[in-house]
Amino acid sequence: MLRFIKKFFIFIFLNLILLIIRYDERIFPKYKIIDEDKIFASYSLGNVYIGNIDFLKKLSNTSDKDVLILDKRGESDPTIKIISSYKIVDNNIQNEILNILIEYEKRYPSKWERTMRSMKKEWIAHNLLYYFDYQINRTEDVDFNNNDEDAYSKEALKDTIKKIIKKILNKLK
Repeated sequence: MLRFIKKFFIFIFLNLILLIIRYDERIFPKYKIIDEDKIFASYSLGNVYIGNIDFLKKLSNTSDKDVLILDKRGESDPTIKIISSYKIVDNNIQNEILNILIEYEKRYPSKWERTMRSMKKEWIAHNLLYYFDYQINRTEDVDFNNNDEDAYSKEALKDTIKKIIKKILNKLK
């Protein structure tokens, strides 16, 4: 009976996660592009700063609502990393920031190629794993590199979530 209850809760939990991961493509951006030398864009809660590590280190007087994004699109596996992405859990805010990343790529083209849908799935997965205290040093920031475009499919997420749930249940025993 206990085994059935565990499986039932795992089933409910996985379906809840998959429901959250579904993404509505109809997004109406609320951002505006401003001075590219200092701030790439503003969004409904603050500013979005995008640049290399030296640029981000020099920033001062940023608010805790500002978003810092590390641009490493010039690497062999081009990537963009949202620093402390685990703090951003609101779906609409995530969508605003992802739209800003897409606009950034349009203005400054590179070999970086990620779809809105894949970035959204990866961000949700990172946040979920972070809040389960799973590899916090790797999940506190979300990095959108080209090689991970299809890494966050429903099947991959199901497998990862099952592993996490098993670890949690084993700790409870």
